Amino acid sequence: MKTSKFYLKNVTFVGFFGALLLNIEFKVALTFVF
Repeated sequence: MKTSKFYLKNVTFVGFFGALLLNIEFKVALTFVF
């Protein structure tokens, strides 16, 4: 149970961080395109 909770928290953090990186990449791409 403890491991499962830690895994879930880790996945959520990675997902949030990934979305943030994707957002920054998208903005940079838009800046280069326009």
